[in-house]
Amino acid sequence: MICPYCVEDIPPQSTKHETCKKLKDREFPPFYLDFHAEEYSRDPVILSVVGFSGHGKTVFLCALFDYLDHYLIRVWPKFYNQRLDQESLTTVDTNLGQLTKGKLPPPTVKNFPRPGIFRPTHLPKTNGTSKLPPFEDTTILIYDPPGEAFSTESEIVEYASFVKRSDCVLFLVDILALKESVPRGMAKLLDTYLLGMRRLGIQKRSQHMIVVYTKSDDLKVSVPEFRAFLESHADFNDYLNEPLPTSLAAPDKHLDRLEGISKLLEEFTRNDLNAGRFIHEANDWFASVSYTVVSSLGAAPEKFLNEDGAPDQKLTVNMSPRGVADPLLYVLAKSIKQPPPPVPQVVQDPPTPPLVIALLIGAALLVIILLVLLGWWIFGPQANGNNTSNAPVNLATPKNENVNRAKAQPSPPPGMVYVRGGNFMMGTNNGDAYEEPAHLVAVKPFFIDVYEVSCAEYERFVKSGPHPAPKGWLIDKCPPGMALKPVCNVTWYDAMAYAAWVGKRLPTEEEWEFAARGTDARAYPWGEQWNERMANAGGASRGIADVGTFKGASPAGAYDMVGNVWEWTASDLKPYPGGKLPYAPRGELKVIRGGSWREGPEQATSTYRGYLFSRASQDYSATGFRCVKDVVPSDIN
Repeated sequence: MICPYCVEDIPPQSTKHETCKKLKDREFPPFYLDFHAEEYSRDPVILSVVGFSGHGKTVFLCALFDYLDHYLIRVWPKFYNQRLDQESLTTVDTNLGQLTKGKLPPPTVKNFPRPGIFRPTHLPKTNGTSKLPPFEDTTILIYDPPGEAFSTESEIVEYASFVKRSDCVLFLVDILALKESVPRGMAKLLDTYLLGMRRLGIQKRSQHMIVVYTKSDDLKVSVPEFRAFLESHADFNDYLNEPLPTSLAAPDKHLDRLEGISKLLEEFTRNDLNAGRFIHEANDWFASVSYTVVSSLGAAPEKFLNEDGAPDQKLTVNMSPRGVADPLLYVLAKSIKQPPPPVPQVVQDPPTPPLVIALLIGAALLVIILLVLLGWWIFGPQANGNNTSNAPVNLATPKNENVNRAKAQPSPPPGMVYVRGGNFMMGTNNGDAYEEPAHLVAVKPFFIDVYEVSCAEYERFVKSGPHPAPKGWLIDKCPPGMALKPVCNVTWYDAMAYAAWVGKRLPTEEEWEFAARGTDARAYPWGEQWNERMANAGGASRGIADVGTFKGASPAGAYDMVGNVWEWTASDLKPYPGGKLPYAPRGELKVIRGGSWREGPEQATSTYRGYLFSRASQDYSATGFRCVKDVVPSDIN
């Protein structure tokens, strides 16, 4: 379960978050509890709106809600956008009232206290023909931080920390407001956000980006490059003039149309805005990048001086938003994780009649008797012919021919498996810069935990001495229902302390990868192809699962090596031999491996490398660990 105010993980059935950093002890809205209180409830989609001051974030959201209430209901039967809390209802109603009077709503204040909580209901079903996955009814938490929050990385941490759990981020860009240099301004916004991502511990490619160019009506008039671009793409120009495109009635068709528009706008961004660096960096850091353009009001507001002589704006025509629903459709299509397919039922054969069973047993006994007689005939006294010696016949393979004789195996401690040492190719040449290049590594034999350390195991450690409990625990007890789930919300030093307490240690990065993939360079612990039933990742579940729930064991016999929660290693973040890290913040960074339930097949692999600050990150909610132990002579049978 997610606290809607600070987006931290909390125990299921919670009605409030007593340690919430945003709204402590505030009761959750009843409607929110209806949809998200249960342990296996689908998590809400978390959406953050990113942009500098004056780029139209607040006005865009007002236009979006107006479009949902007055336009989409015309083409989507039974659809409505439900407000799940009083604050969301009041905010939307107040801001739309301002626009009705021709006034622009005030910008978001810095002490932004809570998200808008909405639930688009009775969304039309897609028919599966779109390249994008289908969308379903779901709760959306929309965070609209002030533009000042994105001026520096420290401002992001202080005023927009909720972006760490965002599934999608809308990058709102007003080209006209970036007067000096559009490519430099876009790159500055992106670079600042990426710095904030690393400060908050957000994993690379864990979010989708939707670039939203605002104020399209102004762009047509005041930006020659955009006007020329539209002249060369007449269909796109026609689309921008449609208040309610007919394709919206068929979501698959409309999503395909949006994909085509996105490619055109990426071309415009690269060639006409000369923002190629923005494109390359965004493509490298985000799971996907899409482009849209909107007109929130349908016409530019008129500028004037108010009674105090200060510059002001007012809307002189009725609001006529265009394209404002497109970013939301992208959010729904890219963020909603589908539940795993049902496990096929095994069809039981009809019971075998008793007479048939008796006949089968009799036949089996007859075969056994015949085999015994045959063996006696071959190996009995008559087999030796004239040989009258009573010495036994030596049937053993000579010592110098026994090349496959097994070595003595170490006896693993309880809850661990033995990993035979050896050489293997670590890394891959088909991943990102952090995973490259593949290189030969030698690993000594060791033992590794079969499962990630559970909350129940960690609870015994907390109770044994003066060690702080993880965030969200009840003093020294894990929350109800969490005993068999892997412990998380632990720093690297917490994990090291636990490992020392049980007489073990954290695995090196080399040991972890060797235990996960063996010697055949497989991408996943179970083989080369992704299988959604083998790991808690890629939408397989709605949260952290009990250890061992998924059966994708590694060659060594360890479970959950990918998915469920990230796992701390003992290793510092550094480039592989012959490689280079494209970016890393300063500080004590430790490598984490395996991905979590939030990651997809691209990150939940045997080679993907994540990293976190050892103790200073803001979010360890999806990071746990398992231990290893050295093999000593006394372990050999």
